[in-house]
Amino acid sequence: MNRLYLLFLPFLLSSCATVFNSQYTTSHIVTNPKGAKIVINGIDTFCCSNNEIAIKRSSVPVRIEVLKDSLKQTVQVLPKTSLIFFLNALYYPAFIVDLLNDKRFTYPDKIYIDLYNPQNSYHVLRDDWKKHKDQPINIGLSVPIVNGYYYSSNHQNNSMSGVLGVAFHSEYYLDRKYYLSAELGGLEHNNWVGFRLYPYTETHRRLLYFNTRINERVNRWNFGAGLSYQQFNMENTLHDGRNGGFLFPSHQDTVYQIEKQYKEGIGLNLSVQYQLSKYFYLGTMFQPLLFNTAPAAKGYMHYINFSLIFKLPVWSRK
Repeated sequence: MNRLYLLFLPFLLSSCATVFNSQYTTSHIVTNPKGAKIVINGIDTFCCSNNEIAIKRSSVPVRIEVLKDSLKQTVQVLPKTSLIFFLNALYYPAFIVDLLNDKRFTYPDKIYIDLYNPQNSYHVLRDDWKKHKDQPINIGLSVPIVNGYYYSSNHQNNSMSGVLGVAFHSEYYLDRKYYLSAELGGLEHNNWVGFRLYPYTETHRRLLYFNTRINERVNRWNFGAGLSYQQFNMENTLHDGRNGGFLFPSHQDTVYQIEKQYKEGIGLNLSVQYQLSKYFYLGTMFQPLLFNTAPAAKGYMHYINFSLIFKLPVWSRK
């Protein structure tokens, strides 16, 4: 898990807009009347309107000319800050990089220009999510921004948190509102010890899980509920320096396992997601363990996370 997560670590430590936003964004330009020719910044010409147009991200307005017979409109569409830019709040030094990069800007998703309007103006149309093309199969990847778990044992309550994890998931839309999902994920936490003074305790925690849900889409929000299977393992190891130590590496370190917890079983899965852009979501997930099937297992456990999710449509119905 450590090696797998290191592949994604540069993305977490980099500025969000610089990494995730491409150099171009797309805007759906709708005109009245239909079938007008579109010229972007006096260079790029497109025919015809009611299409998605690629626009280079910039801090300056984009100049759009629309022509149809004797009708003509020229508008300056103002840029706006991409929502993904604000994810840098989770790692605030990345703001500096994004502030110097035009990738932090975007333009409205849907632009309406009326050629019969005597004023050179445009309107931003809000997306009608109910009319989106049906793309019933999505695959994706999620990386926890923060995750945590709680478990009880021997009449003691324990809570832990971390950031190390990854999950792969798939979705199948039954219709434009409801879809089924399945997710396979895992996380691994270790207390990283630099300068070690003996004796010291090393804690290792690992969670593997699989869940399946039925979900409902409400505008940009997705709500889901289902079942999960999870395995949780925690080990506390004492490193005793009586036979050596940090200053005497030639001496053998003595290791004692002082605590071990193992829990597995079936539980619930509850999920809420908010769509940031075409491919990116923010989500939270809660998994309480209801039936602990591990040998001699006792006590309650749950897992919760807050994640950045990437989804890619891979098939469209005809």
